[in-house]
Amino acid sequence: MQEFSAGKDSLNGHWEMMGASLKESLDTFPNGFLSWLIHKIETFSNRKVILNRPAAILTAIKNFGQQ
Repeated sequence: MQEFSAGKDSLNGHWEMMGASLKESLDTFPNGFLSWLIHKIETFSNRKVILNRPAAILTAIKNFGQQ
């Protein structure tokens, strides 16, 4: 087995396992998504985004679960 995709994250890995290797890695957003995109998501879903940054799931639930 040989890796072919440029990126080494989970999404790229899953795509590669299904036969879709990527020549360029996908963008990542370590500081969260851009504000215009968050606004579009909130408008479309009629809900407020409460966490716009990478976080461990248990930490996110602990800190934002009540919201």
